[in-house]
Amino acid sequence: MFSGYVVYDRHENGSIMNEVEYKNGSHLGWENEYNVDGQLTYSCLTVGETSLEVFEYDNDGNLIDHWKTVGDVYFQEMTLKFNLD
Repeated sequence: MFSGYVVYDRHENGSIMNEVEYKNGSHLGWENEYNVDGQLTYSCLTVGETSLEVFEYDNDGNLIDHWKTVGDVYFQEMTLKFNLD
């Protein structure tokens, strides 16, 4: 079973536009989006189709927003169950 990141799109210059992490063949982990310069602008921790935590960055890589989309107990259960970091 595959574990690692799958690149779904690239910018015209070849840099990664977005990628999704898989663990043991399942969509578990981080979804990341990058600007054309390769700077991370969005990162979301997911379990399947459920988003657990979201980070947004400006084009210079500065954190501009962060939130959890689920309660703390569920978040802890999922991150421990699936060994997410």
